[in-house]
Amino acid sequence: MNDDLERKLQSLRPHALPPTWRAEILGKAAASARRSTLPPRWLAVGWGLAWAAVVVLHLTTPTESASPLARGASGVQPRLKERAQTLDALLALNTDTPR
Repeated sequence: MNDDLERKLQSLRPHALPPTWRAEILGKAAASARRSTLPPRWLAVGWGLAWAAVVVLHLTTPTESASPLARGASGVQPRLKERAQTLDALLALNTDTPR
């Protein structure tokens, strides 16, 4: 069945389109291609507002809440000492319990 269909399709000769149809089709395709390259206006405005909010939040965030590395070693040393004391206390409790 497919062989018959293929033979019939191969026997058909393509007909040329009238030049006015071709010009009309190509003109509409070119116009739609030009329009579709830009995003919708609402989407572009939304992106712009989102980036503006990011910049405003970045500029208005206080720098006091910086990470420990940004604060320097002075903020890290007391916590390391506290951690070492806690570990020493836990190890002392662990060795005092009889087996």
